[in-house]
Amino acid sequence: MEEYQRLYKAIKKHAPSLEEEDYKQIAKHGIDGGFNGFIYYKDTVKFFNENEKLIEDFIHDAAIEHGYDSIFEMCSALATVHSIDEFKNWCSWYIVEQVAHWKTDMDREYTE
Repeated sequence: MEEYQRLYKAIKKHAPSLEEEDYKQIAKHGIDGGFNGFIYYKDTVKFFNENEKLIEDFIHDAAIEHGYDSIFEMCSALATVHSIDEFKNWCSWYIVEQVAHWKTDMDREYTE
C-alpha cells in the first residue's frame, strides 16, 4: 500500500488538477480518454523520467505477479510500442490506471 501512496503523491505533484471524479473515471474507463497531465507524450515522458525508479519497481512487481519475466514482456503483451517515448507513455498510463483503481477501491471501503 505504501507504494500506491508514493505513486499517488507523484501523480498529484505532476497533475494537481486531477480530482476525485477523474480518478473514478480513469478506473472505470481508462486513461486514454485524456486527463490533464497525461495527454501528451511530453507530459507522460516527463512524469516517467521524474519517477522512473518508483515506476519501474512497481511495474516490475506487477509483471512478475502476472507471470511475465520482465516489464518489457508485459508491455509487449498489453500494448504495441515503437519508441522509448511510447514505452514511457504506456508505463505512465499503466501507473495512473492502477493508482486510480486502488484509490477508488480505498474510497469505496471507507464509505461502506
